[in-house]
Amino acid sequence: LDLPPQTSISSSSSHPWVIDRGIFASHTHALLKSKKEVELWEVCYNALPKIPKAWGKEYVNDRIRKIGGQTPFNLFLQQELRQLYVLLTEIKKSLTSIKSSVESLDQFGDRLSDDDVIIANELSRSRIPRHWVELAGETAPPSSTPVSQWLSDIPQRV
Repeated sequence: LDLPPQTSISSSSSHPWVIDRGIFASHTHALLKSKKEVELWEVCYNALPKIPKAWGKEYVNDRIRKIGGQTPFNLFLQQELRQLYVLLTEIKKSLTSIKSSVESLDQFGDRLSDDDVIIANELSRSRIPRHWVELAGETAPPSSTPVSQWLSDIPQRV
């Protein structure tokens, strides 16, 4: 019987290195992808409980009033705590969103905002996400700081 082949290998893969490595490379790519997703989920799962609850605006204003009112130092504290509130809220939102997306059966990334996709990529490379560094402002550690250390240092700032 001289029948045409039932399957073919396409050279139009979105991952060019798959073509160079042969037929089993796509399986290896899938395993690596799932390993990265598991590692990303573990980062989110382990970091979320360590992120402290941020103090709300009303609580901060009440505390400022109790320790002397609108002095220059208290205004500085109020500004720092407001910035920390925004940072902690964004970190929790991003980690929760990424963790939920990894847990879902949908295609990873379909449910994430563009910022969260970038954050997920940076976390998977053990980098502090640039968006978080920008929110942290001048007090942000150098970008060479491991993300795990940076996340464990955050509760000390509160």
